Formats: sequence, C-alpha cells, structure tokens
Amino acid sequence: MLKDIHLGQCYRTSDAGLVPLARACTHLERIYLQENEQVTDVSVEALAVSCPYLRSVGLMGCSVTSRGISLLAKLEHLENLDLRHVAEVGGEAVVNIVKKCRFLVTLNLCLNRAIDDKCVEVVAKEGRNLRELYLVSCSITDRALMAIGQYSHSIKTVDVGWCQEITDEGATEISRACHSLTYLGLMRCDKVTKNEHITIETRKRAISDCRPSPGLLLSGVFS
Repeated sequence: MLKDIHLGQCYRTSDAGLVPLARACTHLERIYLQENEQVTDVSVEALAVSCPYLRSVGLMGCSVTSRGISLLAKLEHLENLDLRHVAEVGGEAVVNIVKKCRFLVTLNLCLNRAIDDKCVEVVAKEGRNLRELYLVSCSITDRALMAIGQYSHSIKTVDVGWCQEITDEGATEISRACHSLTYLGLMRCDKVTKNEHITIETRKRAISDCRPSPGLLLSGVFS
C-alpha cells in the first residue's frame, strides 16, 4: 500500500499521471512535488478528493492557483503544507486551509508576495497547533510579527528572512510576547540592528531561566 510519493523536479510529471495515481493510491499520506510546472489545480483536486489521509503535501513551484489550494481544506488530517513559490497563491486560500485543517503543524509560504500582514494575523489566530511558520520574502511588516506574538501560543519556529520591512520593533515584540518561540530567522532583515539582536537574545534567555524551555535561537545575526 503506497503511502509516500516524492516527485521533486520530475519535470515531465503532469496532471495526466497524477490524477490516476491519486485515484489509485487512496491511502496516500505524503506527497512532495517541486517545480513541476505541468501540475495544476486538476491534480490538487484529485488528491483532495481521493486521498483523504494525506498528512503532508508539498507543491513548491507548481502551477496551482488559489482555487486548487483551497480544495486542500478537505484534508482534515493535514499536518504539513509546503506552498513555496506558488505564484498564484492568495491569502484567502491559505486562511481557509488554516481554519479547517486543525492539525496543521508546519506551514511554508516562502517566496509568495501575496502573503501579507492580514493573512499572517489570521494564521496566528486560527493555527492552534501551528509550530513552524516560514515567511521568507513575503510582503509582511512588523505587524505580522506582533500578531504572532499576540495570538499564537504554540509556534516554535518563525522565519521572516529577506522581509525588508521587518524592524527592531517587530523582532522585539515577538520575542517578548511569544513564549513558545525558540527560533526566529532574520536573515537580511536589514532594518533589524545588531544591538537589537543582542537585546532580544538576552531577554529570551532570561525568560527561559524561569521555565523548562530553550532560549531563542536567532538566525541572521550580523557579525
């Protein structure tokens, strides 16, 4: 019984092959696609309808749209979703998935300029079990980090590298407010200063001394 399929960079993979595969492998739990430009919403619909046990779905760089992505909300067991570099993804589709897939643990939205502060705020509010959120090069500001700090009580990893509107204010606030956070990626967030990195790390270590959890690991600290 096939449960795991990895088709990353298999450039000739298309809907013609994936649709019958989805219909035949109804107990599939994990599928990973990467840069499969001939894979569209048609395949996503087949997976959402025929493979109800899917826990992990990767669609990086595939030719899917918000319509197809919204169909993934049918997957009530979904835990991991990778939507990196999906040009047509919209915030509304992402929010719909987070609201309905209550076991979602990891969400990767990197390289999607349609993902903004409003989307992240709803994700933070609704993602009750979300532990990892990747937002590299998305259209977010300090408001997104503040929303995560305010609303999320489960998140451990946040990466906002290359988000040029992130500043000291947002980095400080998420560090102060999000007690579950253990990793904050700030690579090429050029408005976050060296001194602020040190302040955040020191504060988090002080908090960790008062409860059984690790201090905050910062990525992108300037030398």
